Amino acid sequence: MLRLLFCGCMIKNELVSKDIFHQLRQVLDEQAYRIVEISEHDEHGRCSIRIVIQASGRNTSIDDCAQVHRLVFPRLEMLRESRDVYLEVSTPGIQRTIKDVQEFPAFIGKDLKIMPLEASDWIDGRLLEAGENGILLQTEELEPLYIAYSTINRAKLVYNWEDKK
Repeated sequence: MLRLLFCGCMIKNELVSKDIFHQLRQVLDEQAYRIVEISEHDEHGRCSIRIVIQASGRNTSIDDCAQVHRLVFPRLEMLRESRDVYLEVSTPGIQRTIKDVQEFPAFIGKDLKIMPLEASDWIDGRLLEAGENGILLQTEELEPLYIAYSTINRAKLVYNWEDKK
């Protein structure tokens, strides 16, 4: 039996609305990287782009960031034509606050804390699935818990230091 949790939304769904996301997504997907966050700012003729990536099925390293930088920088220079391009590529971090529903698939198998709207405490569990409308979280209960994106106030990765010793 599947437990359900429903209510209204604080986690955004804006990543896929950005042109730069679509310009880079395919090339990074082909290399087994997922875009977790991307931002672009223009100032004084300079285009600053920040990309947060997650490697598929493993922890993301500094070497992954360097590889993605080498992969996308020439493409960005071409797409941004005459503007000076500055690119920063980073990992999500071990205790990242999840900001967009598009991030959840990158963290399947990871431990999360979810703060639902209209709740007074965090729900801890391992992310089993991330679907179109919500996530499936394995909590301490026997049955997984389905949580609709529209009911999530906050979400963040949990890094268990004790498990890594």
